[in-house]
Amino acid sequence: AYTHLIAAGKVLEWSIDRYALSDYLEGKPIDEAALREAISRNTDALSLIDRAAQCPRCITPILTRLDDHAPHIKDWGKISNLLASKCRNESTQGDYHKATNTCITQLKLSNLILQDSNYLLQHVVGCGMLAMALDQAERLGRDTHTPKDQLQDLAKSLEEINGIQTGLVRAIKGDFNIMSHTVDDLNKGFNEPNGNQLLPLPLPVI
Repeated sequence: AYTHLIAAGKVLEWSIDRYALSDYLEGKPIDEAALREAISRNTDALSLIDRAAQCPRCITPILTRLDDHAPHIKDWGKISNLLASKCRNESTQGDYHKATNTCITQLKLSNLILQDSNYLLQHVVGCGMLAMALDQAERLGRDTHTPKDQLQDLAKSLEEINGIQTGLVRAIKGDFNIMSHTVDDLNKGFNEPNGNQLLPLPLPVI
């Protein structure tokens, strides 16, 4: 799934303000024409996201030091916003089949990201994506117009979420590995000739 998500991030065009998006997901009015236009511009990205959600794993590169890059994390947040807003828009338009499928895609994707979290930042992003998907799932479940067969598909996807605990353990181990390498680097800095002055380590680039 990782390679599909990287490709999706490269073609993703998402300019909706996060505060406006938050208002929209809470049921407050926004410029829905602009939102639909933003969604329609991401046909290629959505196709790649759908392919990613069908994969069995989402294995990301291992980070070993604080200055290792994880640029995909920022794109994953935008992908989550895109899916949640698409689901909301489809249900308000009365297309419950598409809305349910979009919600299921977000549930599957968040589970993939969670179960293979190599560090805590990835786990946090996965939890955020899952929370947005669960909000949409609850709204669809409470909507009396959602067809019964769509609710059954949604319930099945909810039962398959299993990556939170295993992913958290993996993420903690990953962060421990990063800090262990950092401590080794610090020790080398002290022990090498003229190495008694250590430059501050940069934060991870996300």
